[in-house]
Amino acid sequence: MTIVDLPTPVVVTRHQCPFCRRYTRADAKRIEDHMTRCWKNPALRNCKTCEHHLPAMQSEEYCNPDGWCACGSYPEGCDVDAAPAGATFPISNCPKWQAAP
Repeated sequence: MTIVDLPTPVVVTRHQCPFCRRYTRADAKRIEDHMTRCWKNPALRNCKTCEHHLPAMQSEEYCNPDGWCACGSYPEGCDVDAAPAGATFPISNCPKWQAAP
């Protein structure tokens, strides 16, 4: 009888979203599903890939007296009025979307 005292290597295949590079799963179908809604997918024409995207900022300077940023953070936004009526941020398939440089 031979006793093995070394670990056995195991090869694992994982799949990664090519846009955000953060989302990884062993199941390729879950990655394909994620890619249809990934905020960094430029084909979706959403705010995070747009030249007009304004990232969230931590600043008292931008606080609104109404209290929407009482914690001191300025929410993400758009530097043009691109939101269709009734839409909430972030927006996908925006009519004023332009590719970020």
